[in-house]
Amino acid sequence: MMKKSRWAALALAGILVCGTILTGCGDNGGNNDAGGQNNSSETGGAGNSAENDGNAGVETPDGEPYEVVMSFPYYGTLKPDLQMIEDAMNEISVAEINVKMTMLPLAMNEVLTQQSLMISSNEKLDLMLGMRQSGFLELINKKMAIPLDELFEKYGKEIEEIQGVSMEKMARIRGFIALKSACDAYGLDYENEIGYEEMEAAFAKAKEANPEGYYPLAIAGSNLTTFEYFYNVDLLGADIACGGIFDNGHAGSEIRNIFATDEYMEHCRKMHEWYEKGYISPDATTRSEMMQDLIKNGTAFIYPSWTELDMVSRQSRGFGEDAVAITTQGKSVNTGVYQGQCWMIPVTCENPDAAFQYLKLLYTNEDMINILYYGIEGTHYVLTDQDRIIQYPEGIDGTSVGWSNALGLFGAIAKRYEMVPLTSDYFTMRDEFNNSITDAEKSPYLGYAFNTETVKTEYAAVTDVITQYRASLESGSVDPEVVMPEFLNALEAAGINTCIEANQKSLNEWIEAQK
Repeated sequence: MMKKSRWAALALAGILVCGTILTGCGDNGGNNDAGGQNNSSETGGAGNSAENDGNAGVETPDGEPYEVVMSFPYYGTLKPDLQMIEDAMNEISVAEINVKMTMLPLAMNEVLTQQSLMISSNEKLDLMLGMRQSGFLELINKKMAIPLDELFEKYGKEIEEIQGVSMEKMARIRGFIALKSACDAYGLDYENEIGYEEMEAAFAKAKEANPEGYYPLAIAGSNLTTFEYFYNVDLLGADIACGGIFDNGHAGSEIRNIFATDEYMEHCRKMHEWYEKGYISPDATTRSEMMQDLIKNGTAFIYPSWTELDMVSRQSRGFGEDAVAITTQGKSVNTGVYQGQCWMIPVTCENPDAAFQYLKLLYTNEDMINILYYGIEGTHYVLTDQDRIIQYPEGIDGTSVGWSNALGLFGAIAKRYEMVPLTSDYFTMRDEFNNSITDAEKSPYLGYAFNTETVKTEYAAVTDVITQYRASLESGSVDPEVVMPEFLNALEAAGINTCIEANQKSLNEWIEAQK
């Protein structure tokens, strides 16, 4: 049976601290299968003191600050003032806990690969962000991260008090973000929930109005997906390799192979049709640009995204013009929503105590979080007359500012400023959004998370097959009538049925335990 844990109480602005919350890393015991050293929080790396009360800071033999290397995922072009941001944050962290931080910038499409390589080669890395879309479960199953239960008990109380059982947004809405000007020009409705038909009509007009090299739907990358932006599937705290349940878990308790469903086949047929009509780039799966950059470069006008609340404002800043949200499904809350990203300490970290104390500072120090997101007051932003609302200094915009961090992945987001055109009403709207969530919008299996470690061999093999086929099918670049049978046969040979059966058994036990 799935061990009950307090994951819901540890939802850190949508980023979970990786311990028994994700059961795959809860049984590591500090053993490094990736070639590093034993680094449990009791082994005593540099400055690691069992007597540390969680507030005294980090002691080092020579008194010099301990250096924490922290991965910094970004998309697009890295802004030039990174060193300025790092210096400003270090001024605070050295004084508070005797720790300095070095940011390791990693493009979003390189996060998993680069972090894995660093751990395997025993390079210095102390804090890393794993993201579900880039496969952080692979890091867990390979035992590249240490369990954080003891460190959380030691240093995490203030994080828990700040975050409580809430997060910035208690539900997510998948859909698309698009340029308002293009939607107006091509007749795409952004006031109501729409589907394939409405989007296709707008794509036809956009393609007709634009020269060669313009593909309305911006999707890119070897791990791109599109199905999830039209269908709401609860993946039960694992991922699609272990099956899922449609209608955000409300379609019964039978876990299905999503790839073998009529819905998935019809989606791939539609993507292939769009690909053939020139609505999707022919090299979508091999492009290295971020989807937002394709829009900024004028070669597309819409891309799949979360769409709730502040997402439109953030992308408007990035695009340099007004964006709108295209809604294809309603709000949803499931375990996967809270596991979108995961803070981890790799097994190669020499001082887990120092790394976790730095993480704690990101959740407790308001200046730290706002420097990381927006930069230096007066240089990268200025205060407005509205509480906690900021704007760019005169003569600077989102394209020319020396620092920005559009990814909402760090620290206590509740302490973060917001940027115009948002107003102070946003904070009220956020509370109203959270309070508006109904039971119908919550998965009945909220809190259940499948432990892929129990089928790690099959899971790894199935994941490899998915990596081989999924992007080409969901980008429309292959004919599903030809490729889908091959894909499904490869999934079965790899053991997807074993993964689903284990997940089903675990879910059934979890359901019984809730009675």
